[in-house]
Amino acid sequence: MKQSSLGMISLIIPIYNGENFIRNCFNSVFQQTYSNWEIIVVNDGSVDNTKKILDEYVTNKKIIIIESKNNGPAAARNLALSKAKGEWIFFLDIDDSLEKRALEILIDNNNENEYDYIIGNFIRLKGGFEEKRNDIIFNKKTKLTVKNLVSYARNYLKRPNKYLLFSFLWGRLYRKEILDKYHLKFYEDLYTFEDLTFNYAYLKRIRNALYLSEIVYHYTIHENYQSATMIFDDKPERLFGFYKALVNIKTYLKKYIGEGKAEAEVGHADIFLTIIQLVRLCGQINGKNWREIYKLVGKLVDMSILRRDLRFYIPMSGDSKIVPLLIRWRLVWPLIIICKYKAFKRYNKVGVKL
Repeated sequence: MKQSSLGMISLIIPIYNGENFIRNCFNSVFQQTYSNWEIIVVNDGSVDNTKKILDEYVTNKKIIIIESKNNGPAAARNLALSKAKGEWIFFLDIDDSLEKRALEILIDNNNENEYDYIIGNFIRLKGGFEEKRNDIIFNKKTKLTVKNLVSYARNYLKRPNKYLLFSFLWGRLYRKEILDKYHLKFYEDLYTFEDLTFNYAYLKRIRNALYLSEIVYHYTIHENYQSATMIFDDKPERLFGFYKALVNIKTYLKKYIGEGKAEAEVGHADIFLTIIQLVRLCGQINGKNWREIYKLVGKLVDMSILRRDLRFYIPMSGDSKIVPLLIRWRLVWPLIIICKYKAFKRYNKVGVKL
């Protein structure tokens, strides 16, 4: 079958200060065995040499370069989506790269045009070496039926740090026709969990999906870089973007498991994710931002939804039991101190992509 008949793939790449990664990322696309693609790159207000390097590619007709103010990754992706001409959308982070046959593997597994969502596997790299992954996905090629998807979503709500298949945008194909038909876009006020929120909005609209165990994507961890920056020094509430994602998951699940079960399972995940993000937030407290963080944590412990969801939290072995108690008792400073300590133990000297 000719590549043209399988459809063009629009690769969407937001960039913020990505001067060190552009050539490697682009080269991994240029080397693809599947050639029916275009790159749409949005320079999201970079202040390094990103624009200078991108100027080297202006004569390449397969690359569309868009200059934008620093509006964040969600806005950058929305802008790129509005320009995409492909039948398929593939999101790529500028500090990551593709296997040589990545696009071919994804598109060839849909040669009957059966699937609306084709998800490839990935490896995680740090310092040039592959890191062990502890997330839980399918171990072979799997057609994702409603039963599979509902089961995986419920497992995610139990252990949001383990069941990560829909926590990423990259390494997969989205059907552009569906995105357009249902006006699916990214929430531009989200700087965290926008991937998860978008994926469950998409899952509600598709017929079926396919997971492939073959590696198509290289996800790279850097000590001091985020491809489309999540800046929350001045707006720490950005860390808590998962609320909109949980609303989408609840909407997706309730028609299959009922309103009550969906509410309880989403409530547990709310507390679980709040603990994770409190640890990340309080781990960054310093002499300049402590008042703002204290104020935000104080607002969080007073939130009626959070307080309601405390009753749904069922900790497993190793899960925090003290943090929910401190939330229940509204003990802001002890909560910050405990979370700061947990952050030091978890993230000290560790490169983290939040």
